[in-house]
Amino acid sequence: MSYANLLHHLPTPSSFWSLRDTQGMEHQVLAALGFSVSVLLVLFITMANALLLKALWWKRRRSFTAAALVSMGCADMAQCIFAMPLVSFISLHVTMPFEACLMVVCGVVAWSLVSSFHHLLIAIHRWYAVAFPTRYQSMFTFRCATLQFASCWSFGVAIATIPLSGYNNLTILRAPPNGNTSSSSAMDTCSESGACCVSCSLEITLKLEYIVYVLFYLCVLMPLLITSTFYVMIFKKVKDTIGGRDAARSNESFYLKQKSMAKTMVLQVALVAITRLPFYLLNMLKFYCPWCSIPSWVLLVATVFVVLSASCNPFIYIFRDRKLQSALSNTLVRNRVDTA
Repeated sequence: MSYANLLHHLPTPSSFWSLRDTQGMEHQVLAALGFSVSVLLVLFITMANALLLKALWWKRRRSFTAAALVSMGCADMAQCIFAMPLVSFISLHVTMPFEACLMVVCGVVAWSLVSSFHHLLIAIHRWYAVAFPTRYQSMFTFRCATLQFASCWSFGVAIATIPLSGYNNLTILRAPPNGNTSSSSAMDTCSESGACCVSCSLEITLKLEYIVYVLFYLCVLMPLLITSTFYVMIFKKVKDTIGGRDAARSNESFYLKQKSMAKTMVLQVALVAITRLPFYLLNMLKFYCPWCSIPSWVLLVATVFVVLSASCNPFIYIFRDRKLQSALSNTLVRNRVDTA
């Protein structure tokens, strides 16, 4: 992102951890409404994920998918916790130190990547269970699953901390336009001690190259394509096995169960893609077409959709899994009894 594109997002020198109130009354009302709705949605998603984790906790040692959902649910809850202040900052145009905004942004990115890597891991395990059903049971151990979940968390956090190591827009914000050392709004905003204040958002703190090449192409688009390939292979294997004349009844029930689980995961991956792709596609448009004008409210809606992607896990599994519905209802009943 060029200096000119960043300059209009900079606050006045007197604003530090404050609100930018230079907008019109209609924009302020819309921002307040968006802020309230965003906070309520994030709180609702967090509670839904908490109930899902509690219902899945007893299944985590018997099913790899349940254990993966517990680990992924923790990442989704962390994403909600970090995303709530970020959406609030974007909606209310909060001015804050660049380093503080960068920490919040990297937190949202980290937990989103961890969740995406879990989707890929579940797809690989579902395919292995269908392709090699006899070896899969002996291969799955709690220690092996823990190591794989730790890998997803490690890779997600490591990639998200790249901007913290210096690959961000702080250098562009501190540099005067056209190499001129005279005073400017950017130099007024960045004090002599090196502190900079910005209107907190993802596009101000993160480089577009990082968002497009690293986050979108490497960590979102490529895992999405690989995950889709594995599920296509799963459905093809199930169709060939069930349609075969020598398929046993016991094997048929096993493959039908695997097909049902795969359908649930495909629906979940599809909803996650629908909610996350608009944000990355808009940033890709800004990267390849810097002269194109994108309304600020469109980016805000796309960012809220990224937050809503954390809600896909609980609702899909609650609506499609009857055993999980029973476990969840028992959990709610026990909570009512305990509070009575």
